[in-house]
Amino acid sequence: MGSSGQNRGSGGAAVPHIDRWLRLDPATEARYERDTGAARRNHLRHIIIFGLLLYNIYNLTGPLLMPDIAPAASVVRIGVVTPAALLLAWAVLHLTPVWRERAILVTMTAAHLMPTAFFAVTRAELGAYTFAELTLTMVYGNMLLALRFRHAALFTAIGVIAPLAAVALRPDLPPQLAASLAMQMLTAGIFSLYATYLLEWRRCDDYVTALLATMRAERAEESQQRLTVMSQTDPLTGLPNRRYLDERLADWCAAAAPLAVLMIDVDHFKPYNDTYGHHGGDDCLRLLAQAFHATLPVEDAFCARFGGEEFIGVLRGTDRIGAQALAARIRDVVQALAIPHAGRRDGTAIVTVSIGVALSVDGENSATDLLAQSDAALYRAKRGGRNRVTLHDPPARVIARAV
Repeated sequence: MGSSGQNRGSGGAAVPHIDRWLRLDPATEARYERDTGAARRNHLRHIIIFGLLLYNIYNLTGPLLMPDIAPAASVVRIGVVTPAALLLAWAVLHLTPVWRERAILVTMTAAHLMPTAFFAVTRAELGAYTFAELTLTMVYGNMLLALRFRHAALFTAIGVIAPLAAVALRPDLPPQLAASLAMQMLTAGIFSLYATYLLEWRRCDDYVTALLATMRAERAEESQQRLTVMSQTDPLTGLPNRRYLDERLADWCAAAAPLAVLMIDVDHFKPYNDTYGHHGGDDCLRLLAQAFHATLPVEDAFCARFGGEEFIGVLRGTDRIGAQALAARIRDVVQALAIPHAGRRDGTAIVTVSIGVALSVDGENSATDLLAQSDAALYRAKRGGRNRVTLHDPPARVIARAV
């Protein structure tokens, strides 16, 4: 079973598996407890109380079958086993999973040994009939409490050996009856332990199968998310790409909230590439992308690469003054970087940007409208001398200009 669980995994990551004692690996066991621990605790509490009620019914049959020790047996059942069982019903809700299962094993074993001792001690004429209680206790522990298989194996071993020893201590029993009782106990032990094995195997195998399916689905979802991010990310700058821009801008426009679109263009970028080469141009774009991303607000804003040396900044929930201030700040941040640009012929020796701004006050403009308007405003900014911000407000007027 363990090997089959391991073979289902792919890659080098650890996969859930089950060992020969039907134990899950530690990581899977911890996850199983998180998933099913509450149900296990509630099940145990219910079965313990249910079993305790039936267990004490033997206080009624004790005087009939073993009147010689019935009072002492009732004292043990009511005064020892019952409080211990009630304490266990409380403890299973508070103990760690390991100690919870151990406590069940210890208490169940003690509860089984008590009637075993009564059978060994009584010499009543009908006392041998109390042996049936031992087989029922065995079935209850293994199948109703659903002891973990390794615990069930230990409980079964003790639960079979002790009654066999009790039979051997009863020389008053006819040999035929002693042999029959021994066979009955062995059969009950084997039957209940095998049933426990099947139930435990099915429990573990079903969980591992479901968990592996869940893990495959999670990996597929993670891969899909990575692919989605890759499909919406510009590989050069790490900013969102045109696809992301189109989808997100359309959504924001549909929300009919105030919106500003900033179209940013790097001034004289072709001469920059000619002077510093494409690697130098790529480095420049990456540096500018970082500056744009850092300058925009963390929430309700993003910057995307529109194409080539053009970028789009989008700001939601702003007005004319806010959009103007942000655009001017971006222009000033780029100018403060003082990236050398020896290829310019306009007397400016550093990289600068021109920005066209378009506004949508209450959702009256579509994404296409805003991009077209910001592009028109950018065109006027570049015609006006570059390194400036122009707001689309026909007739367009210069809002900020480098000094």
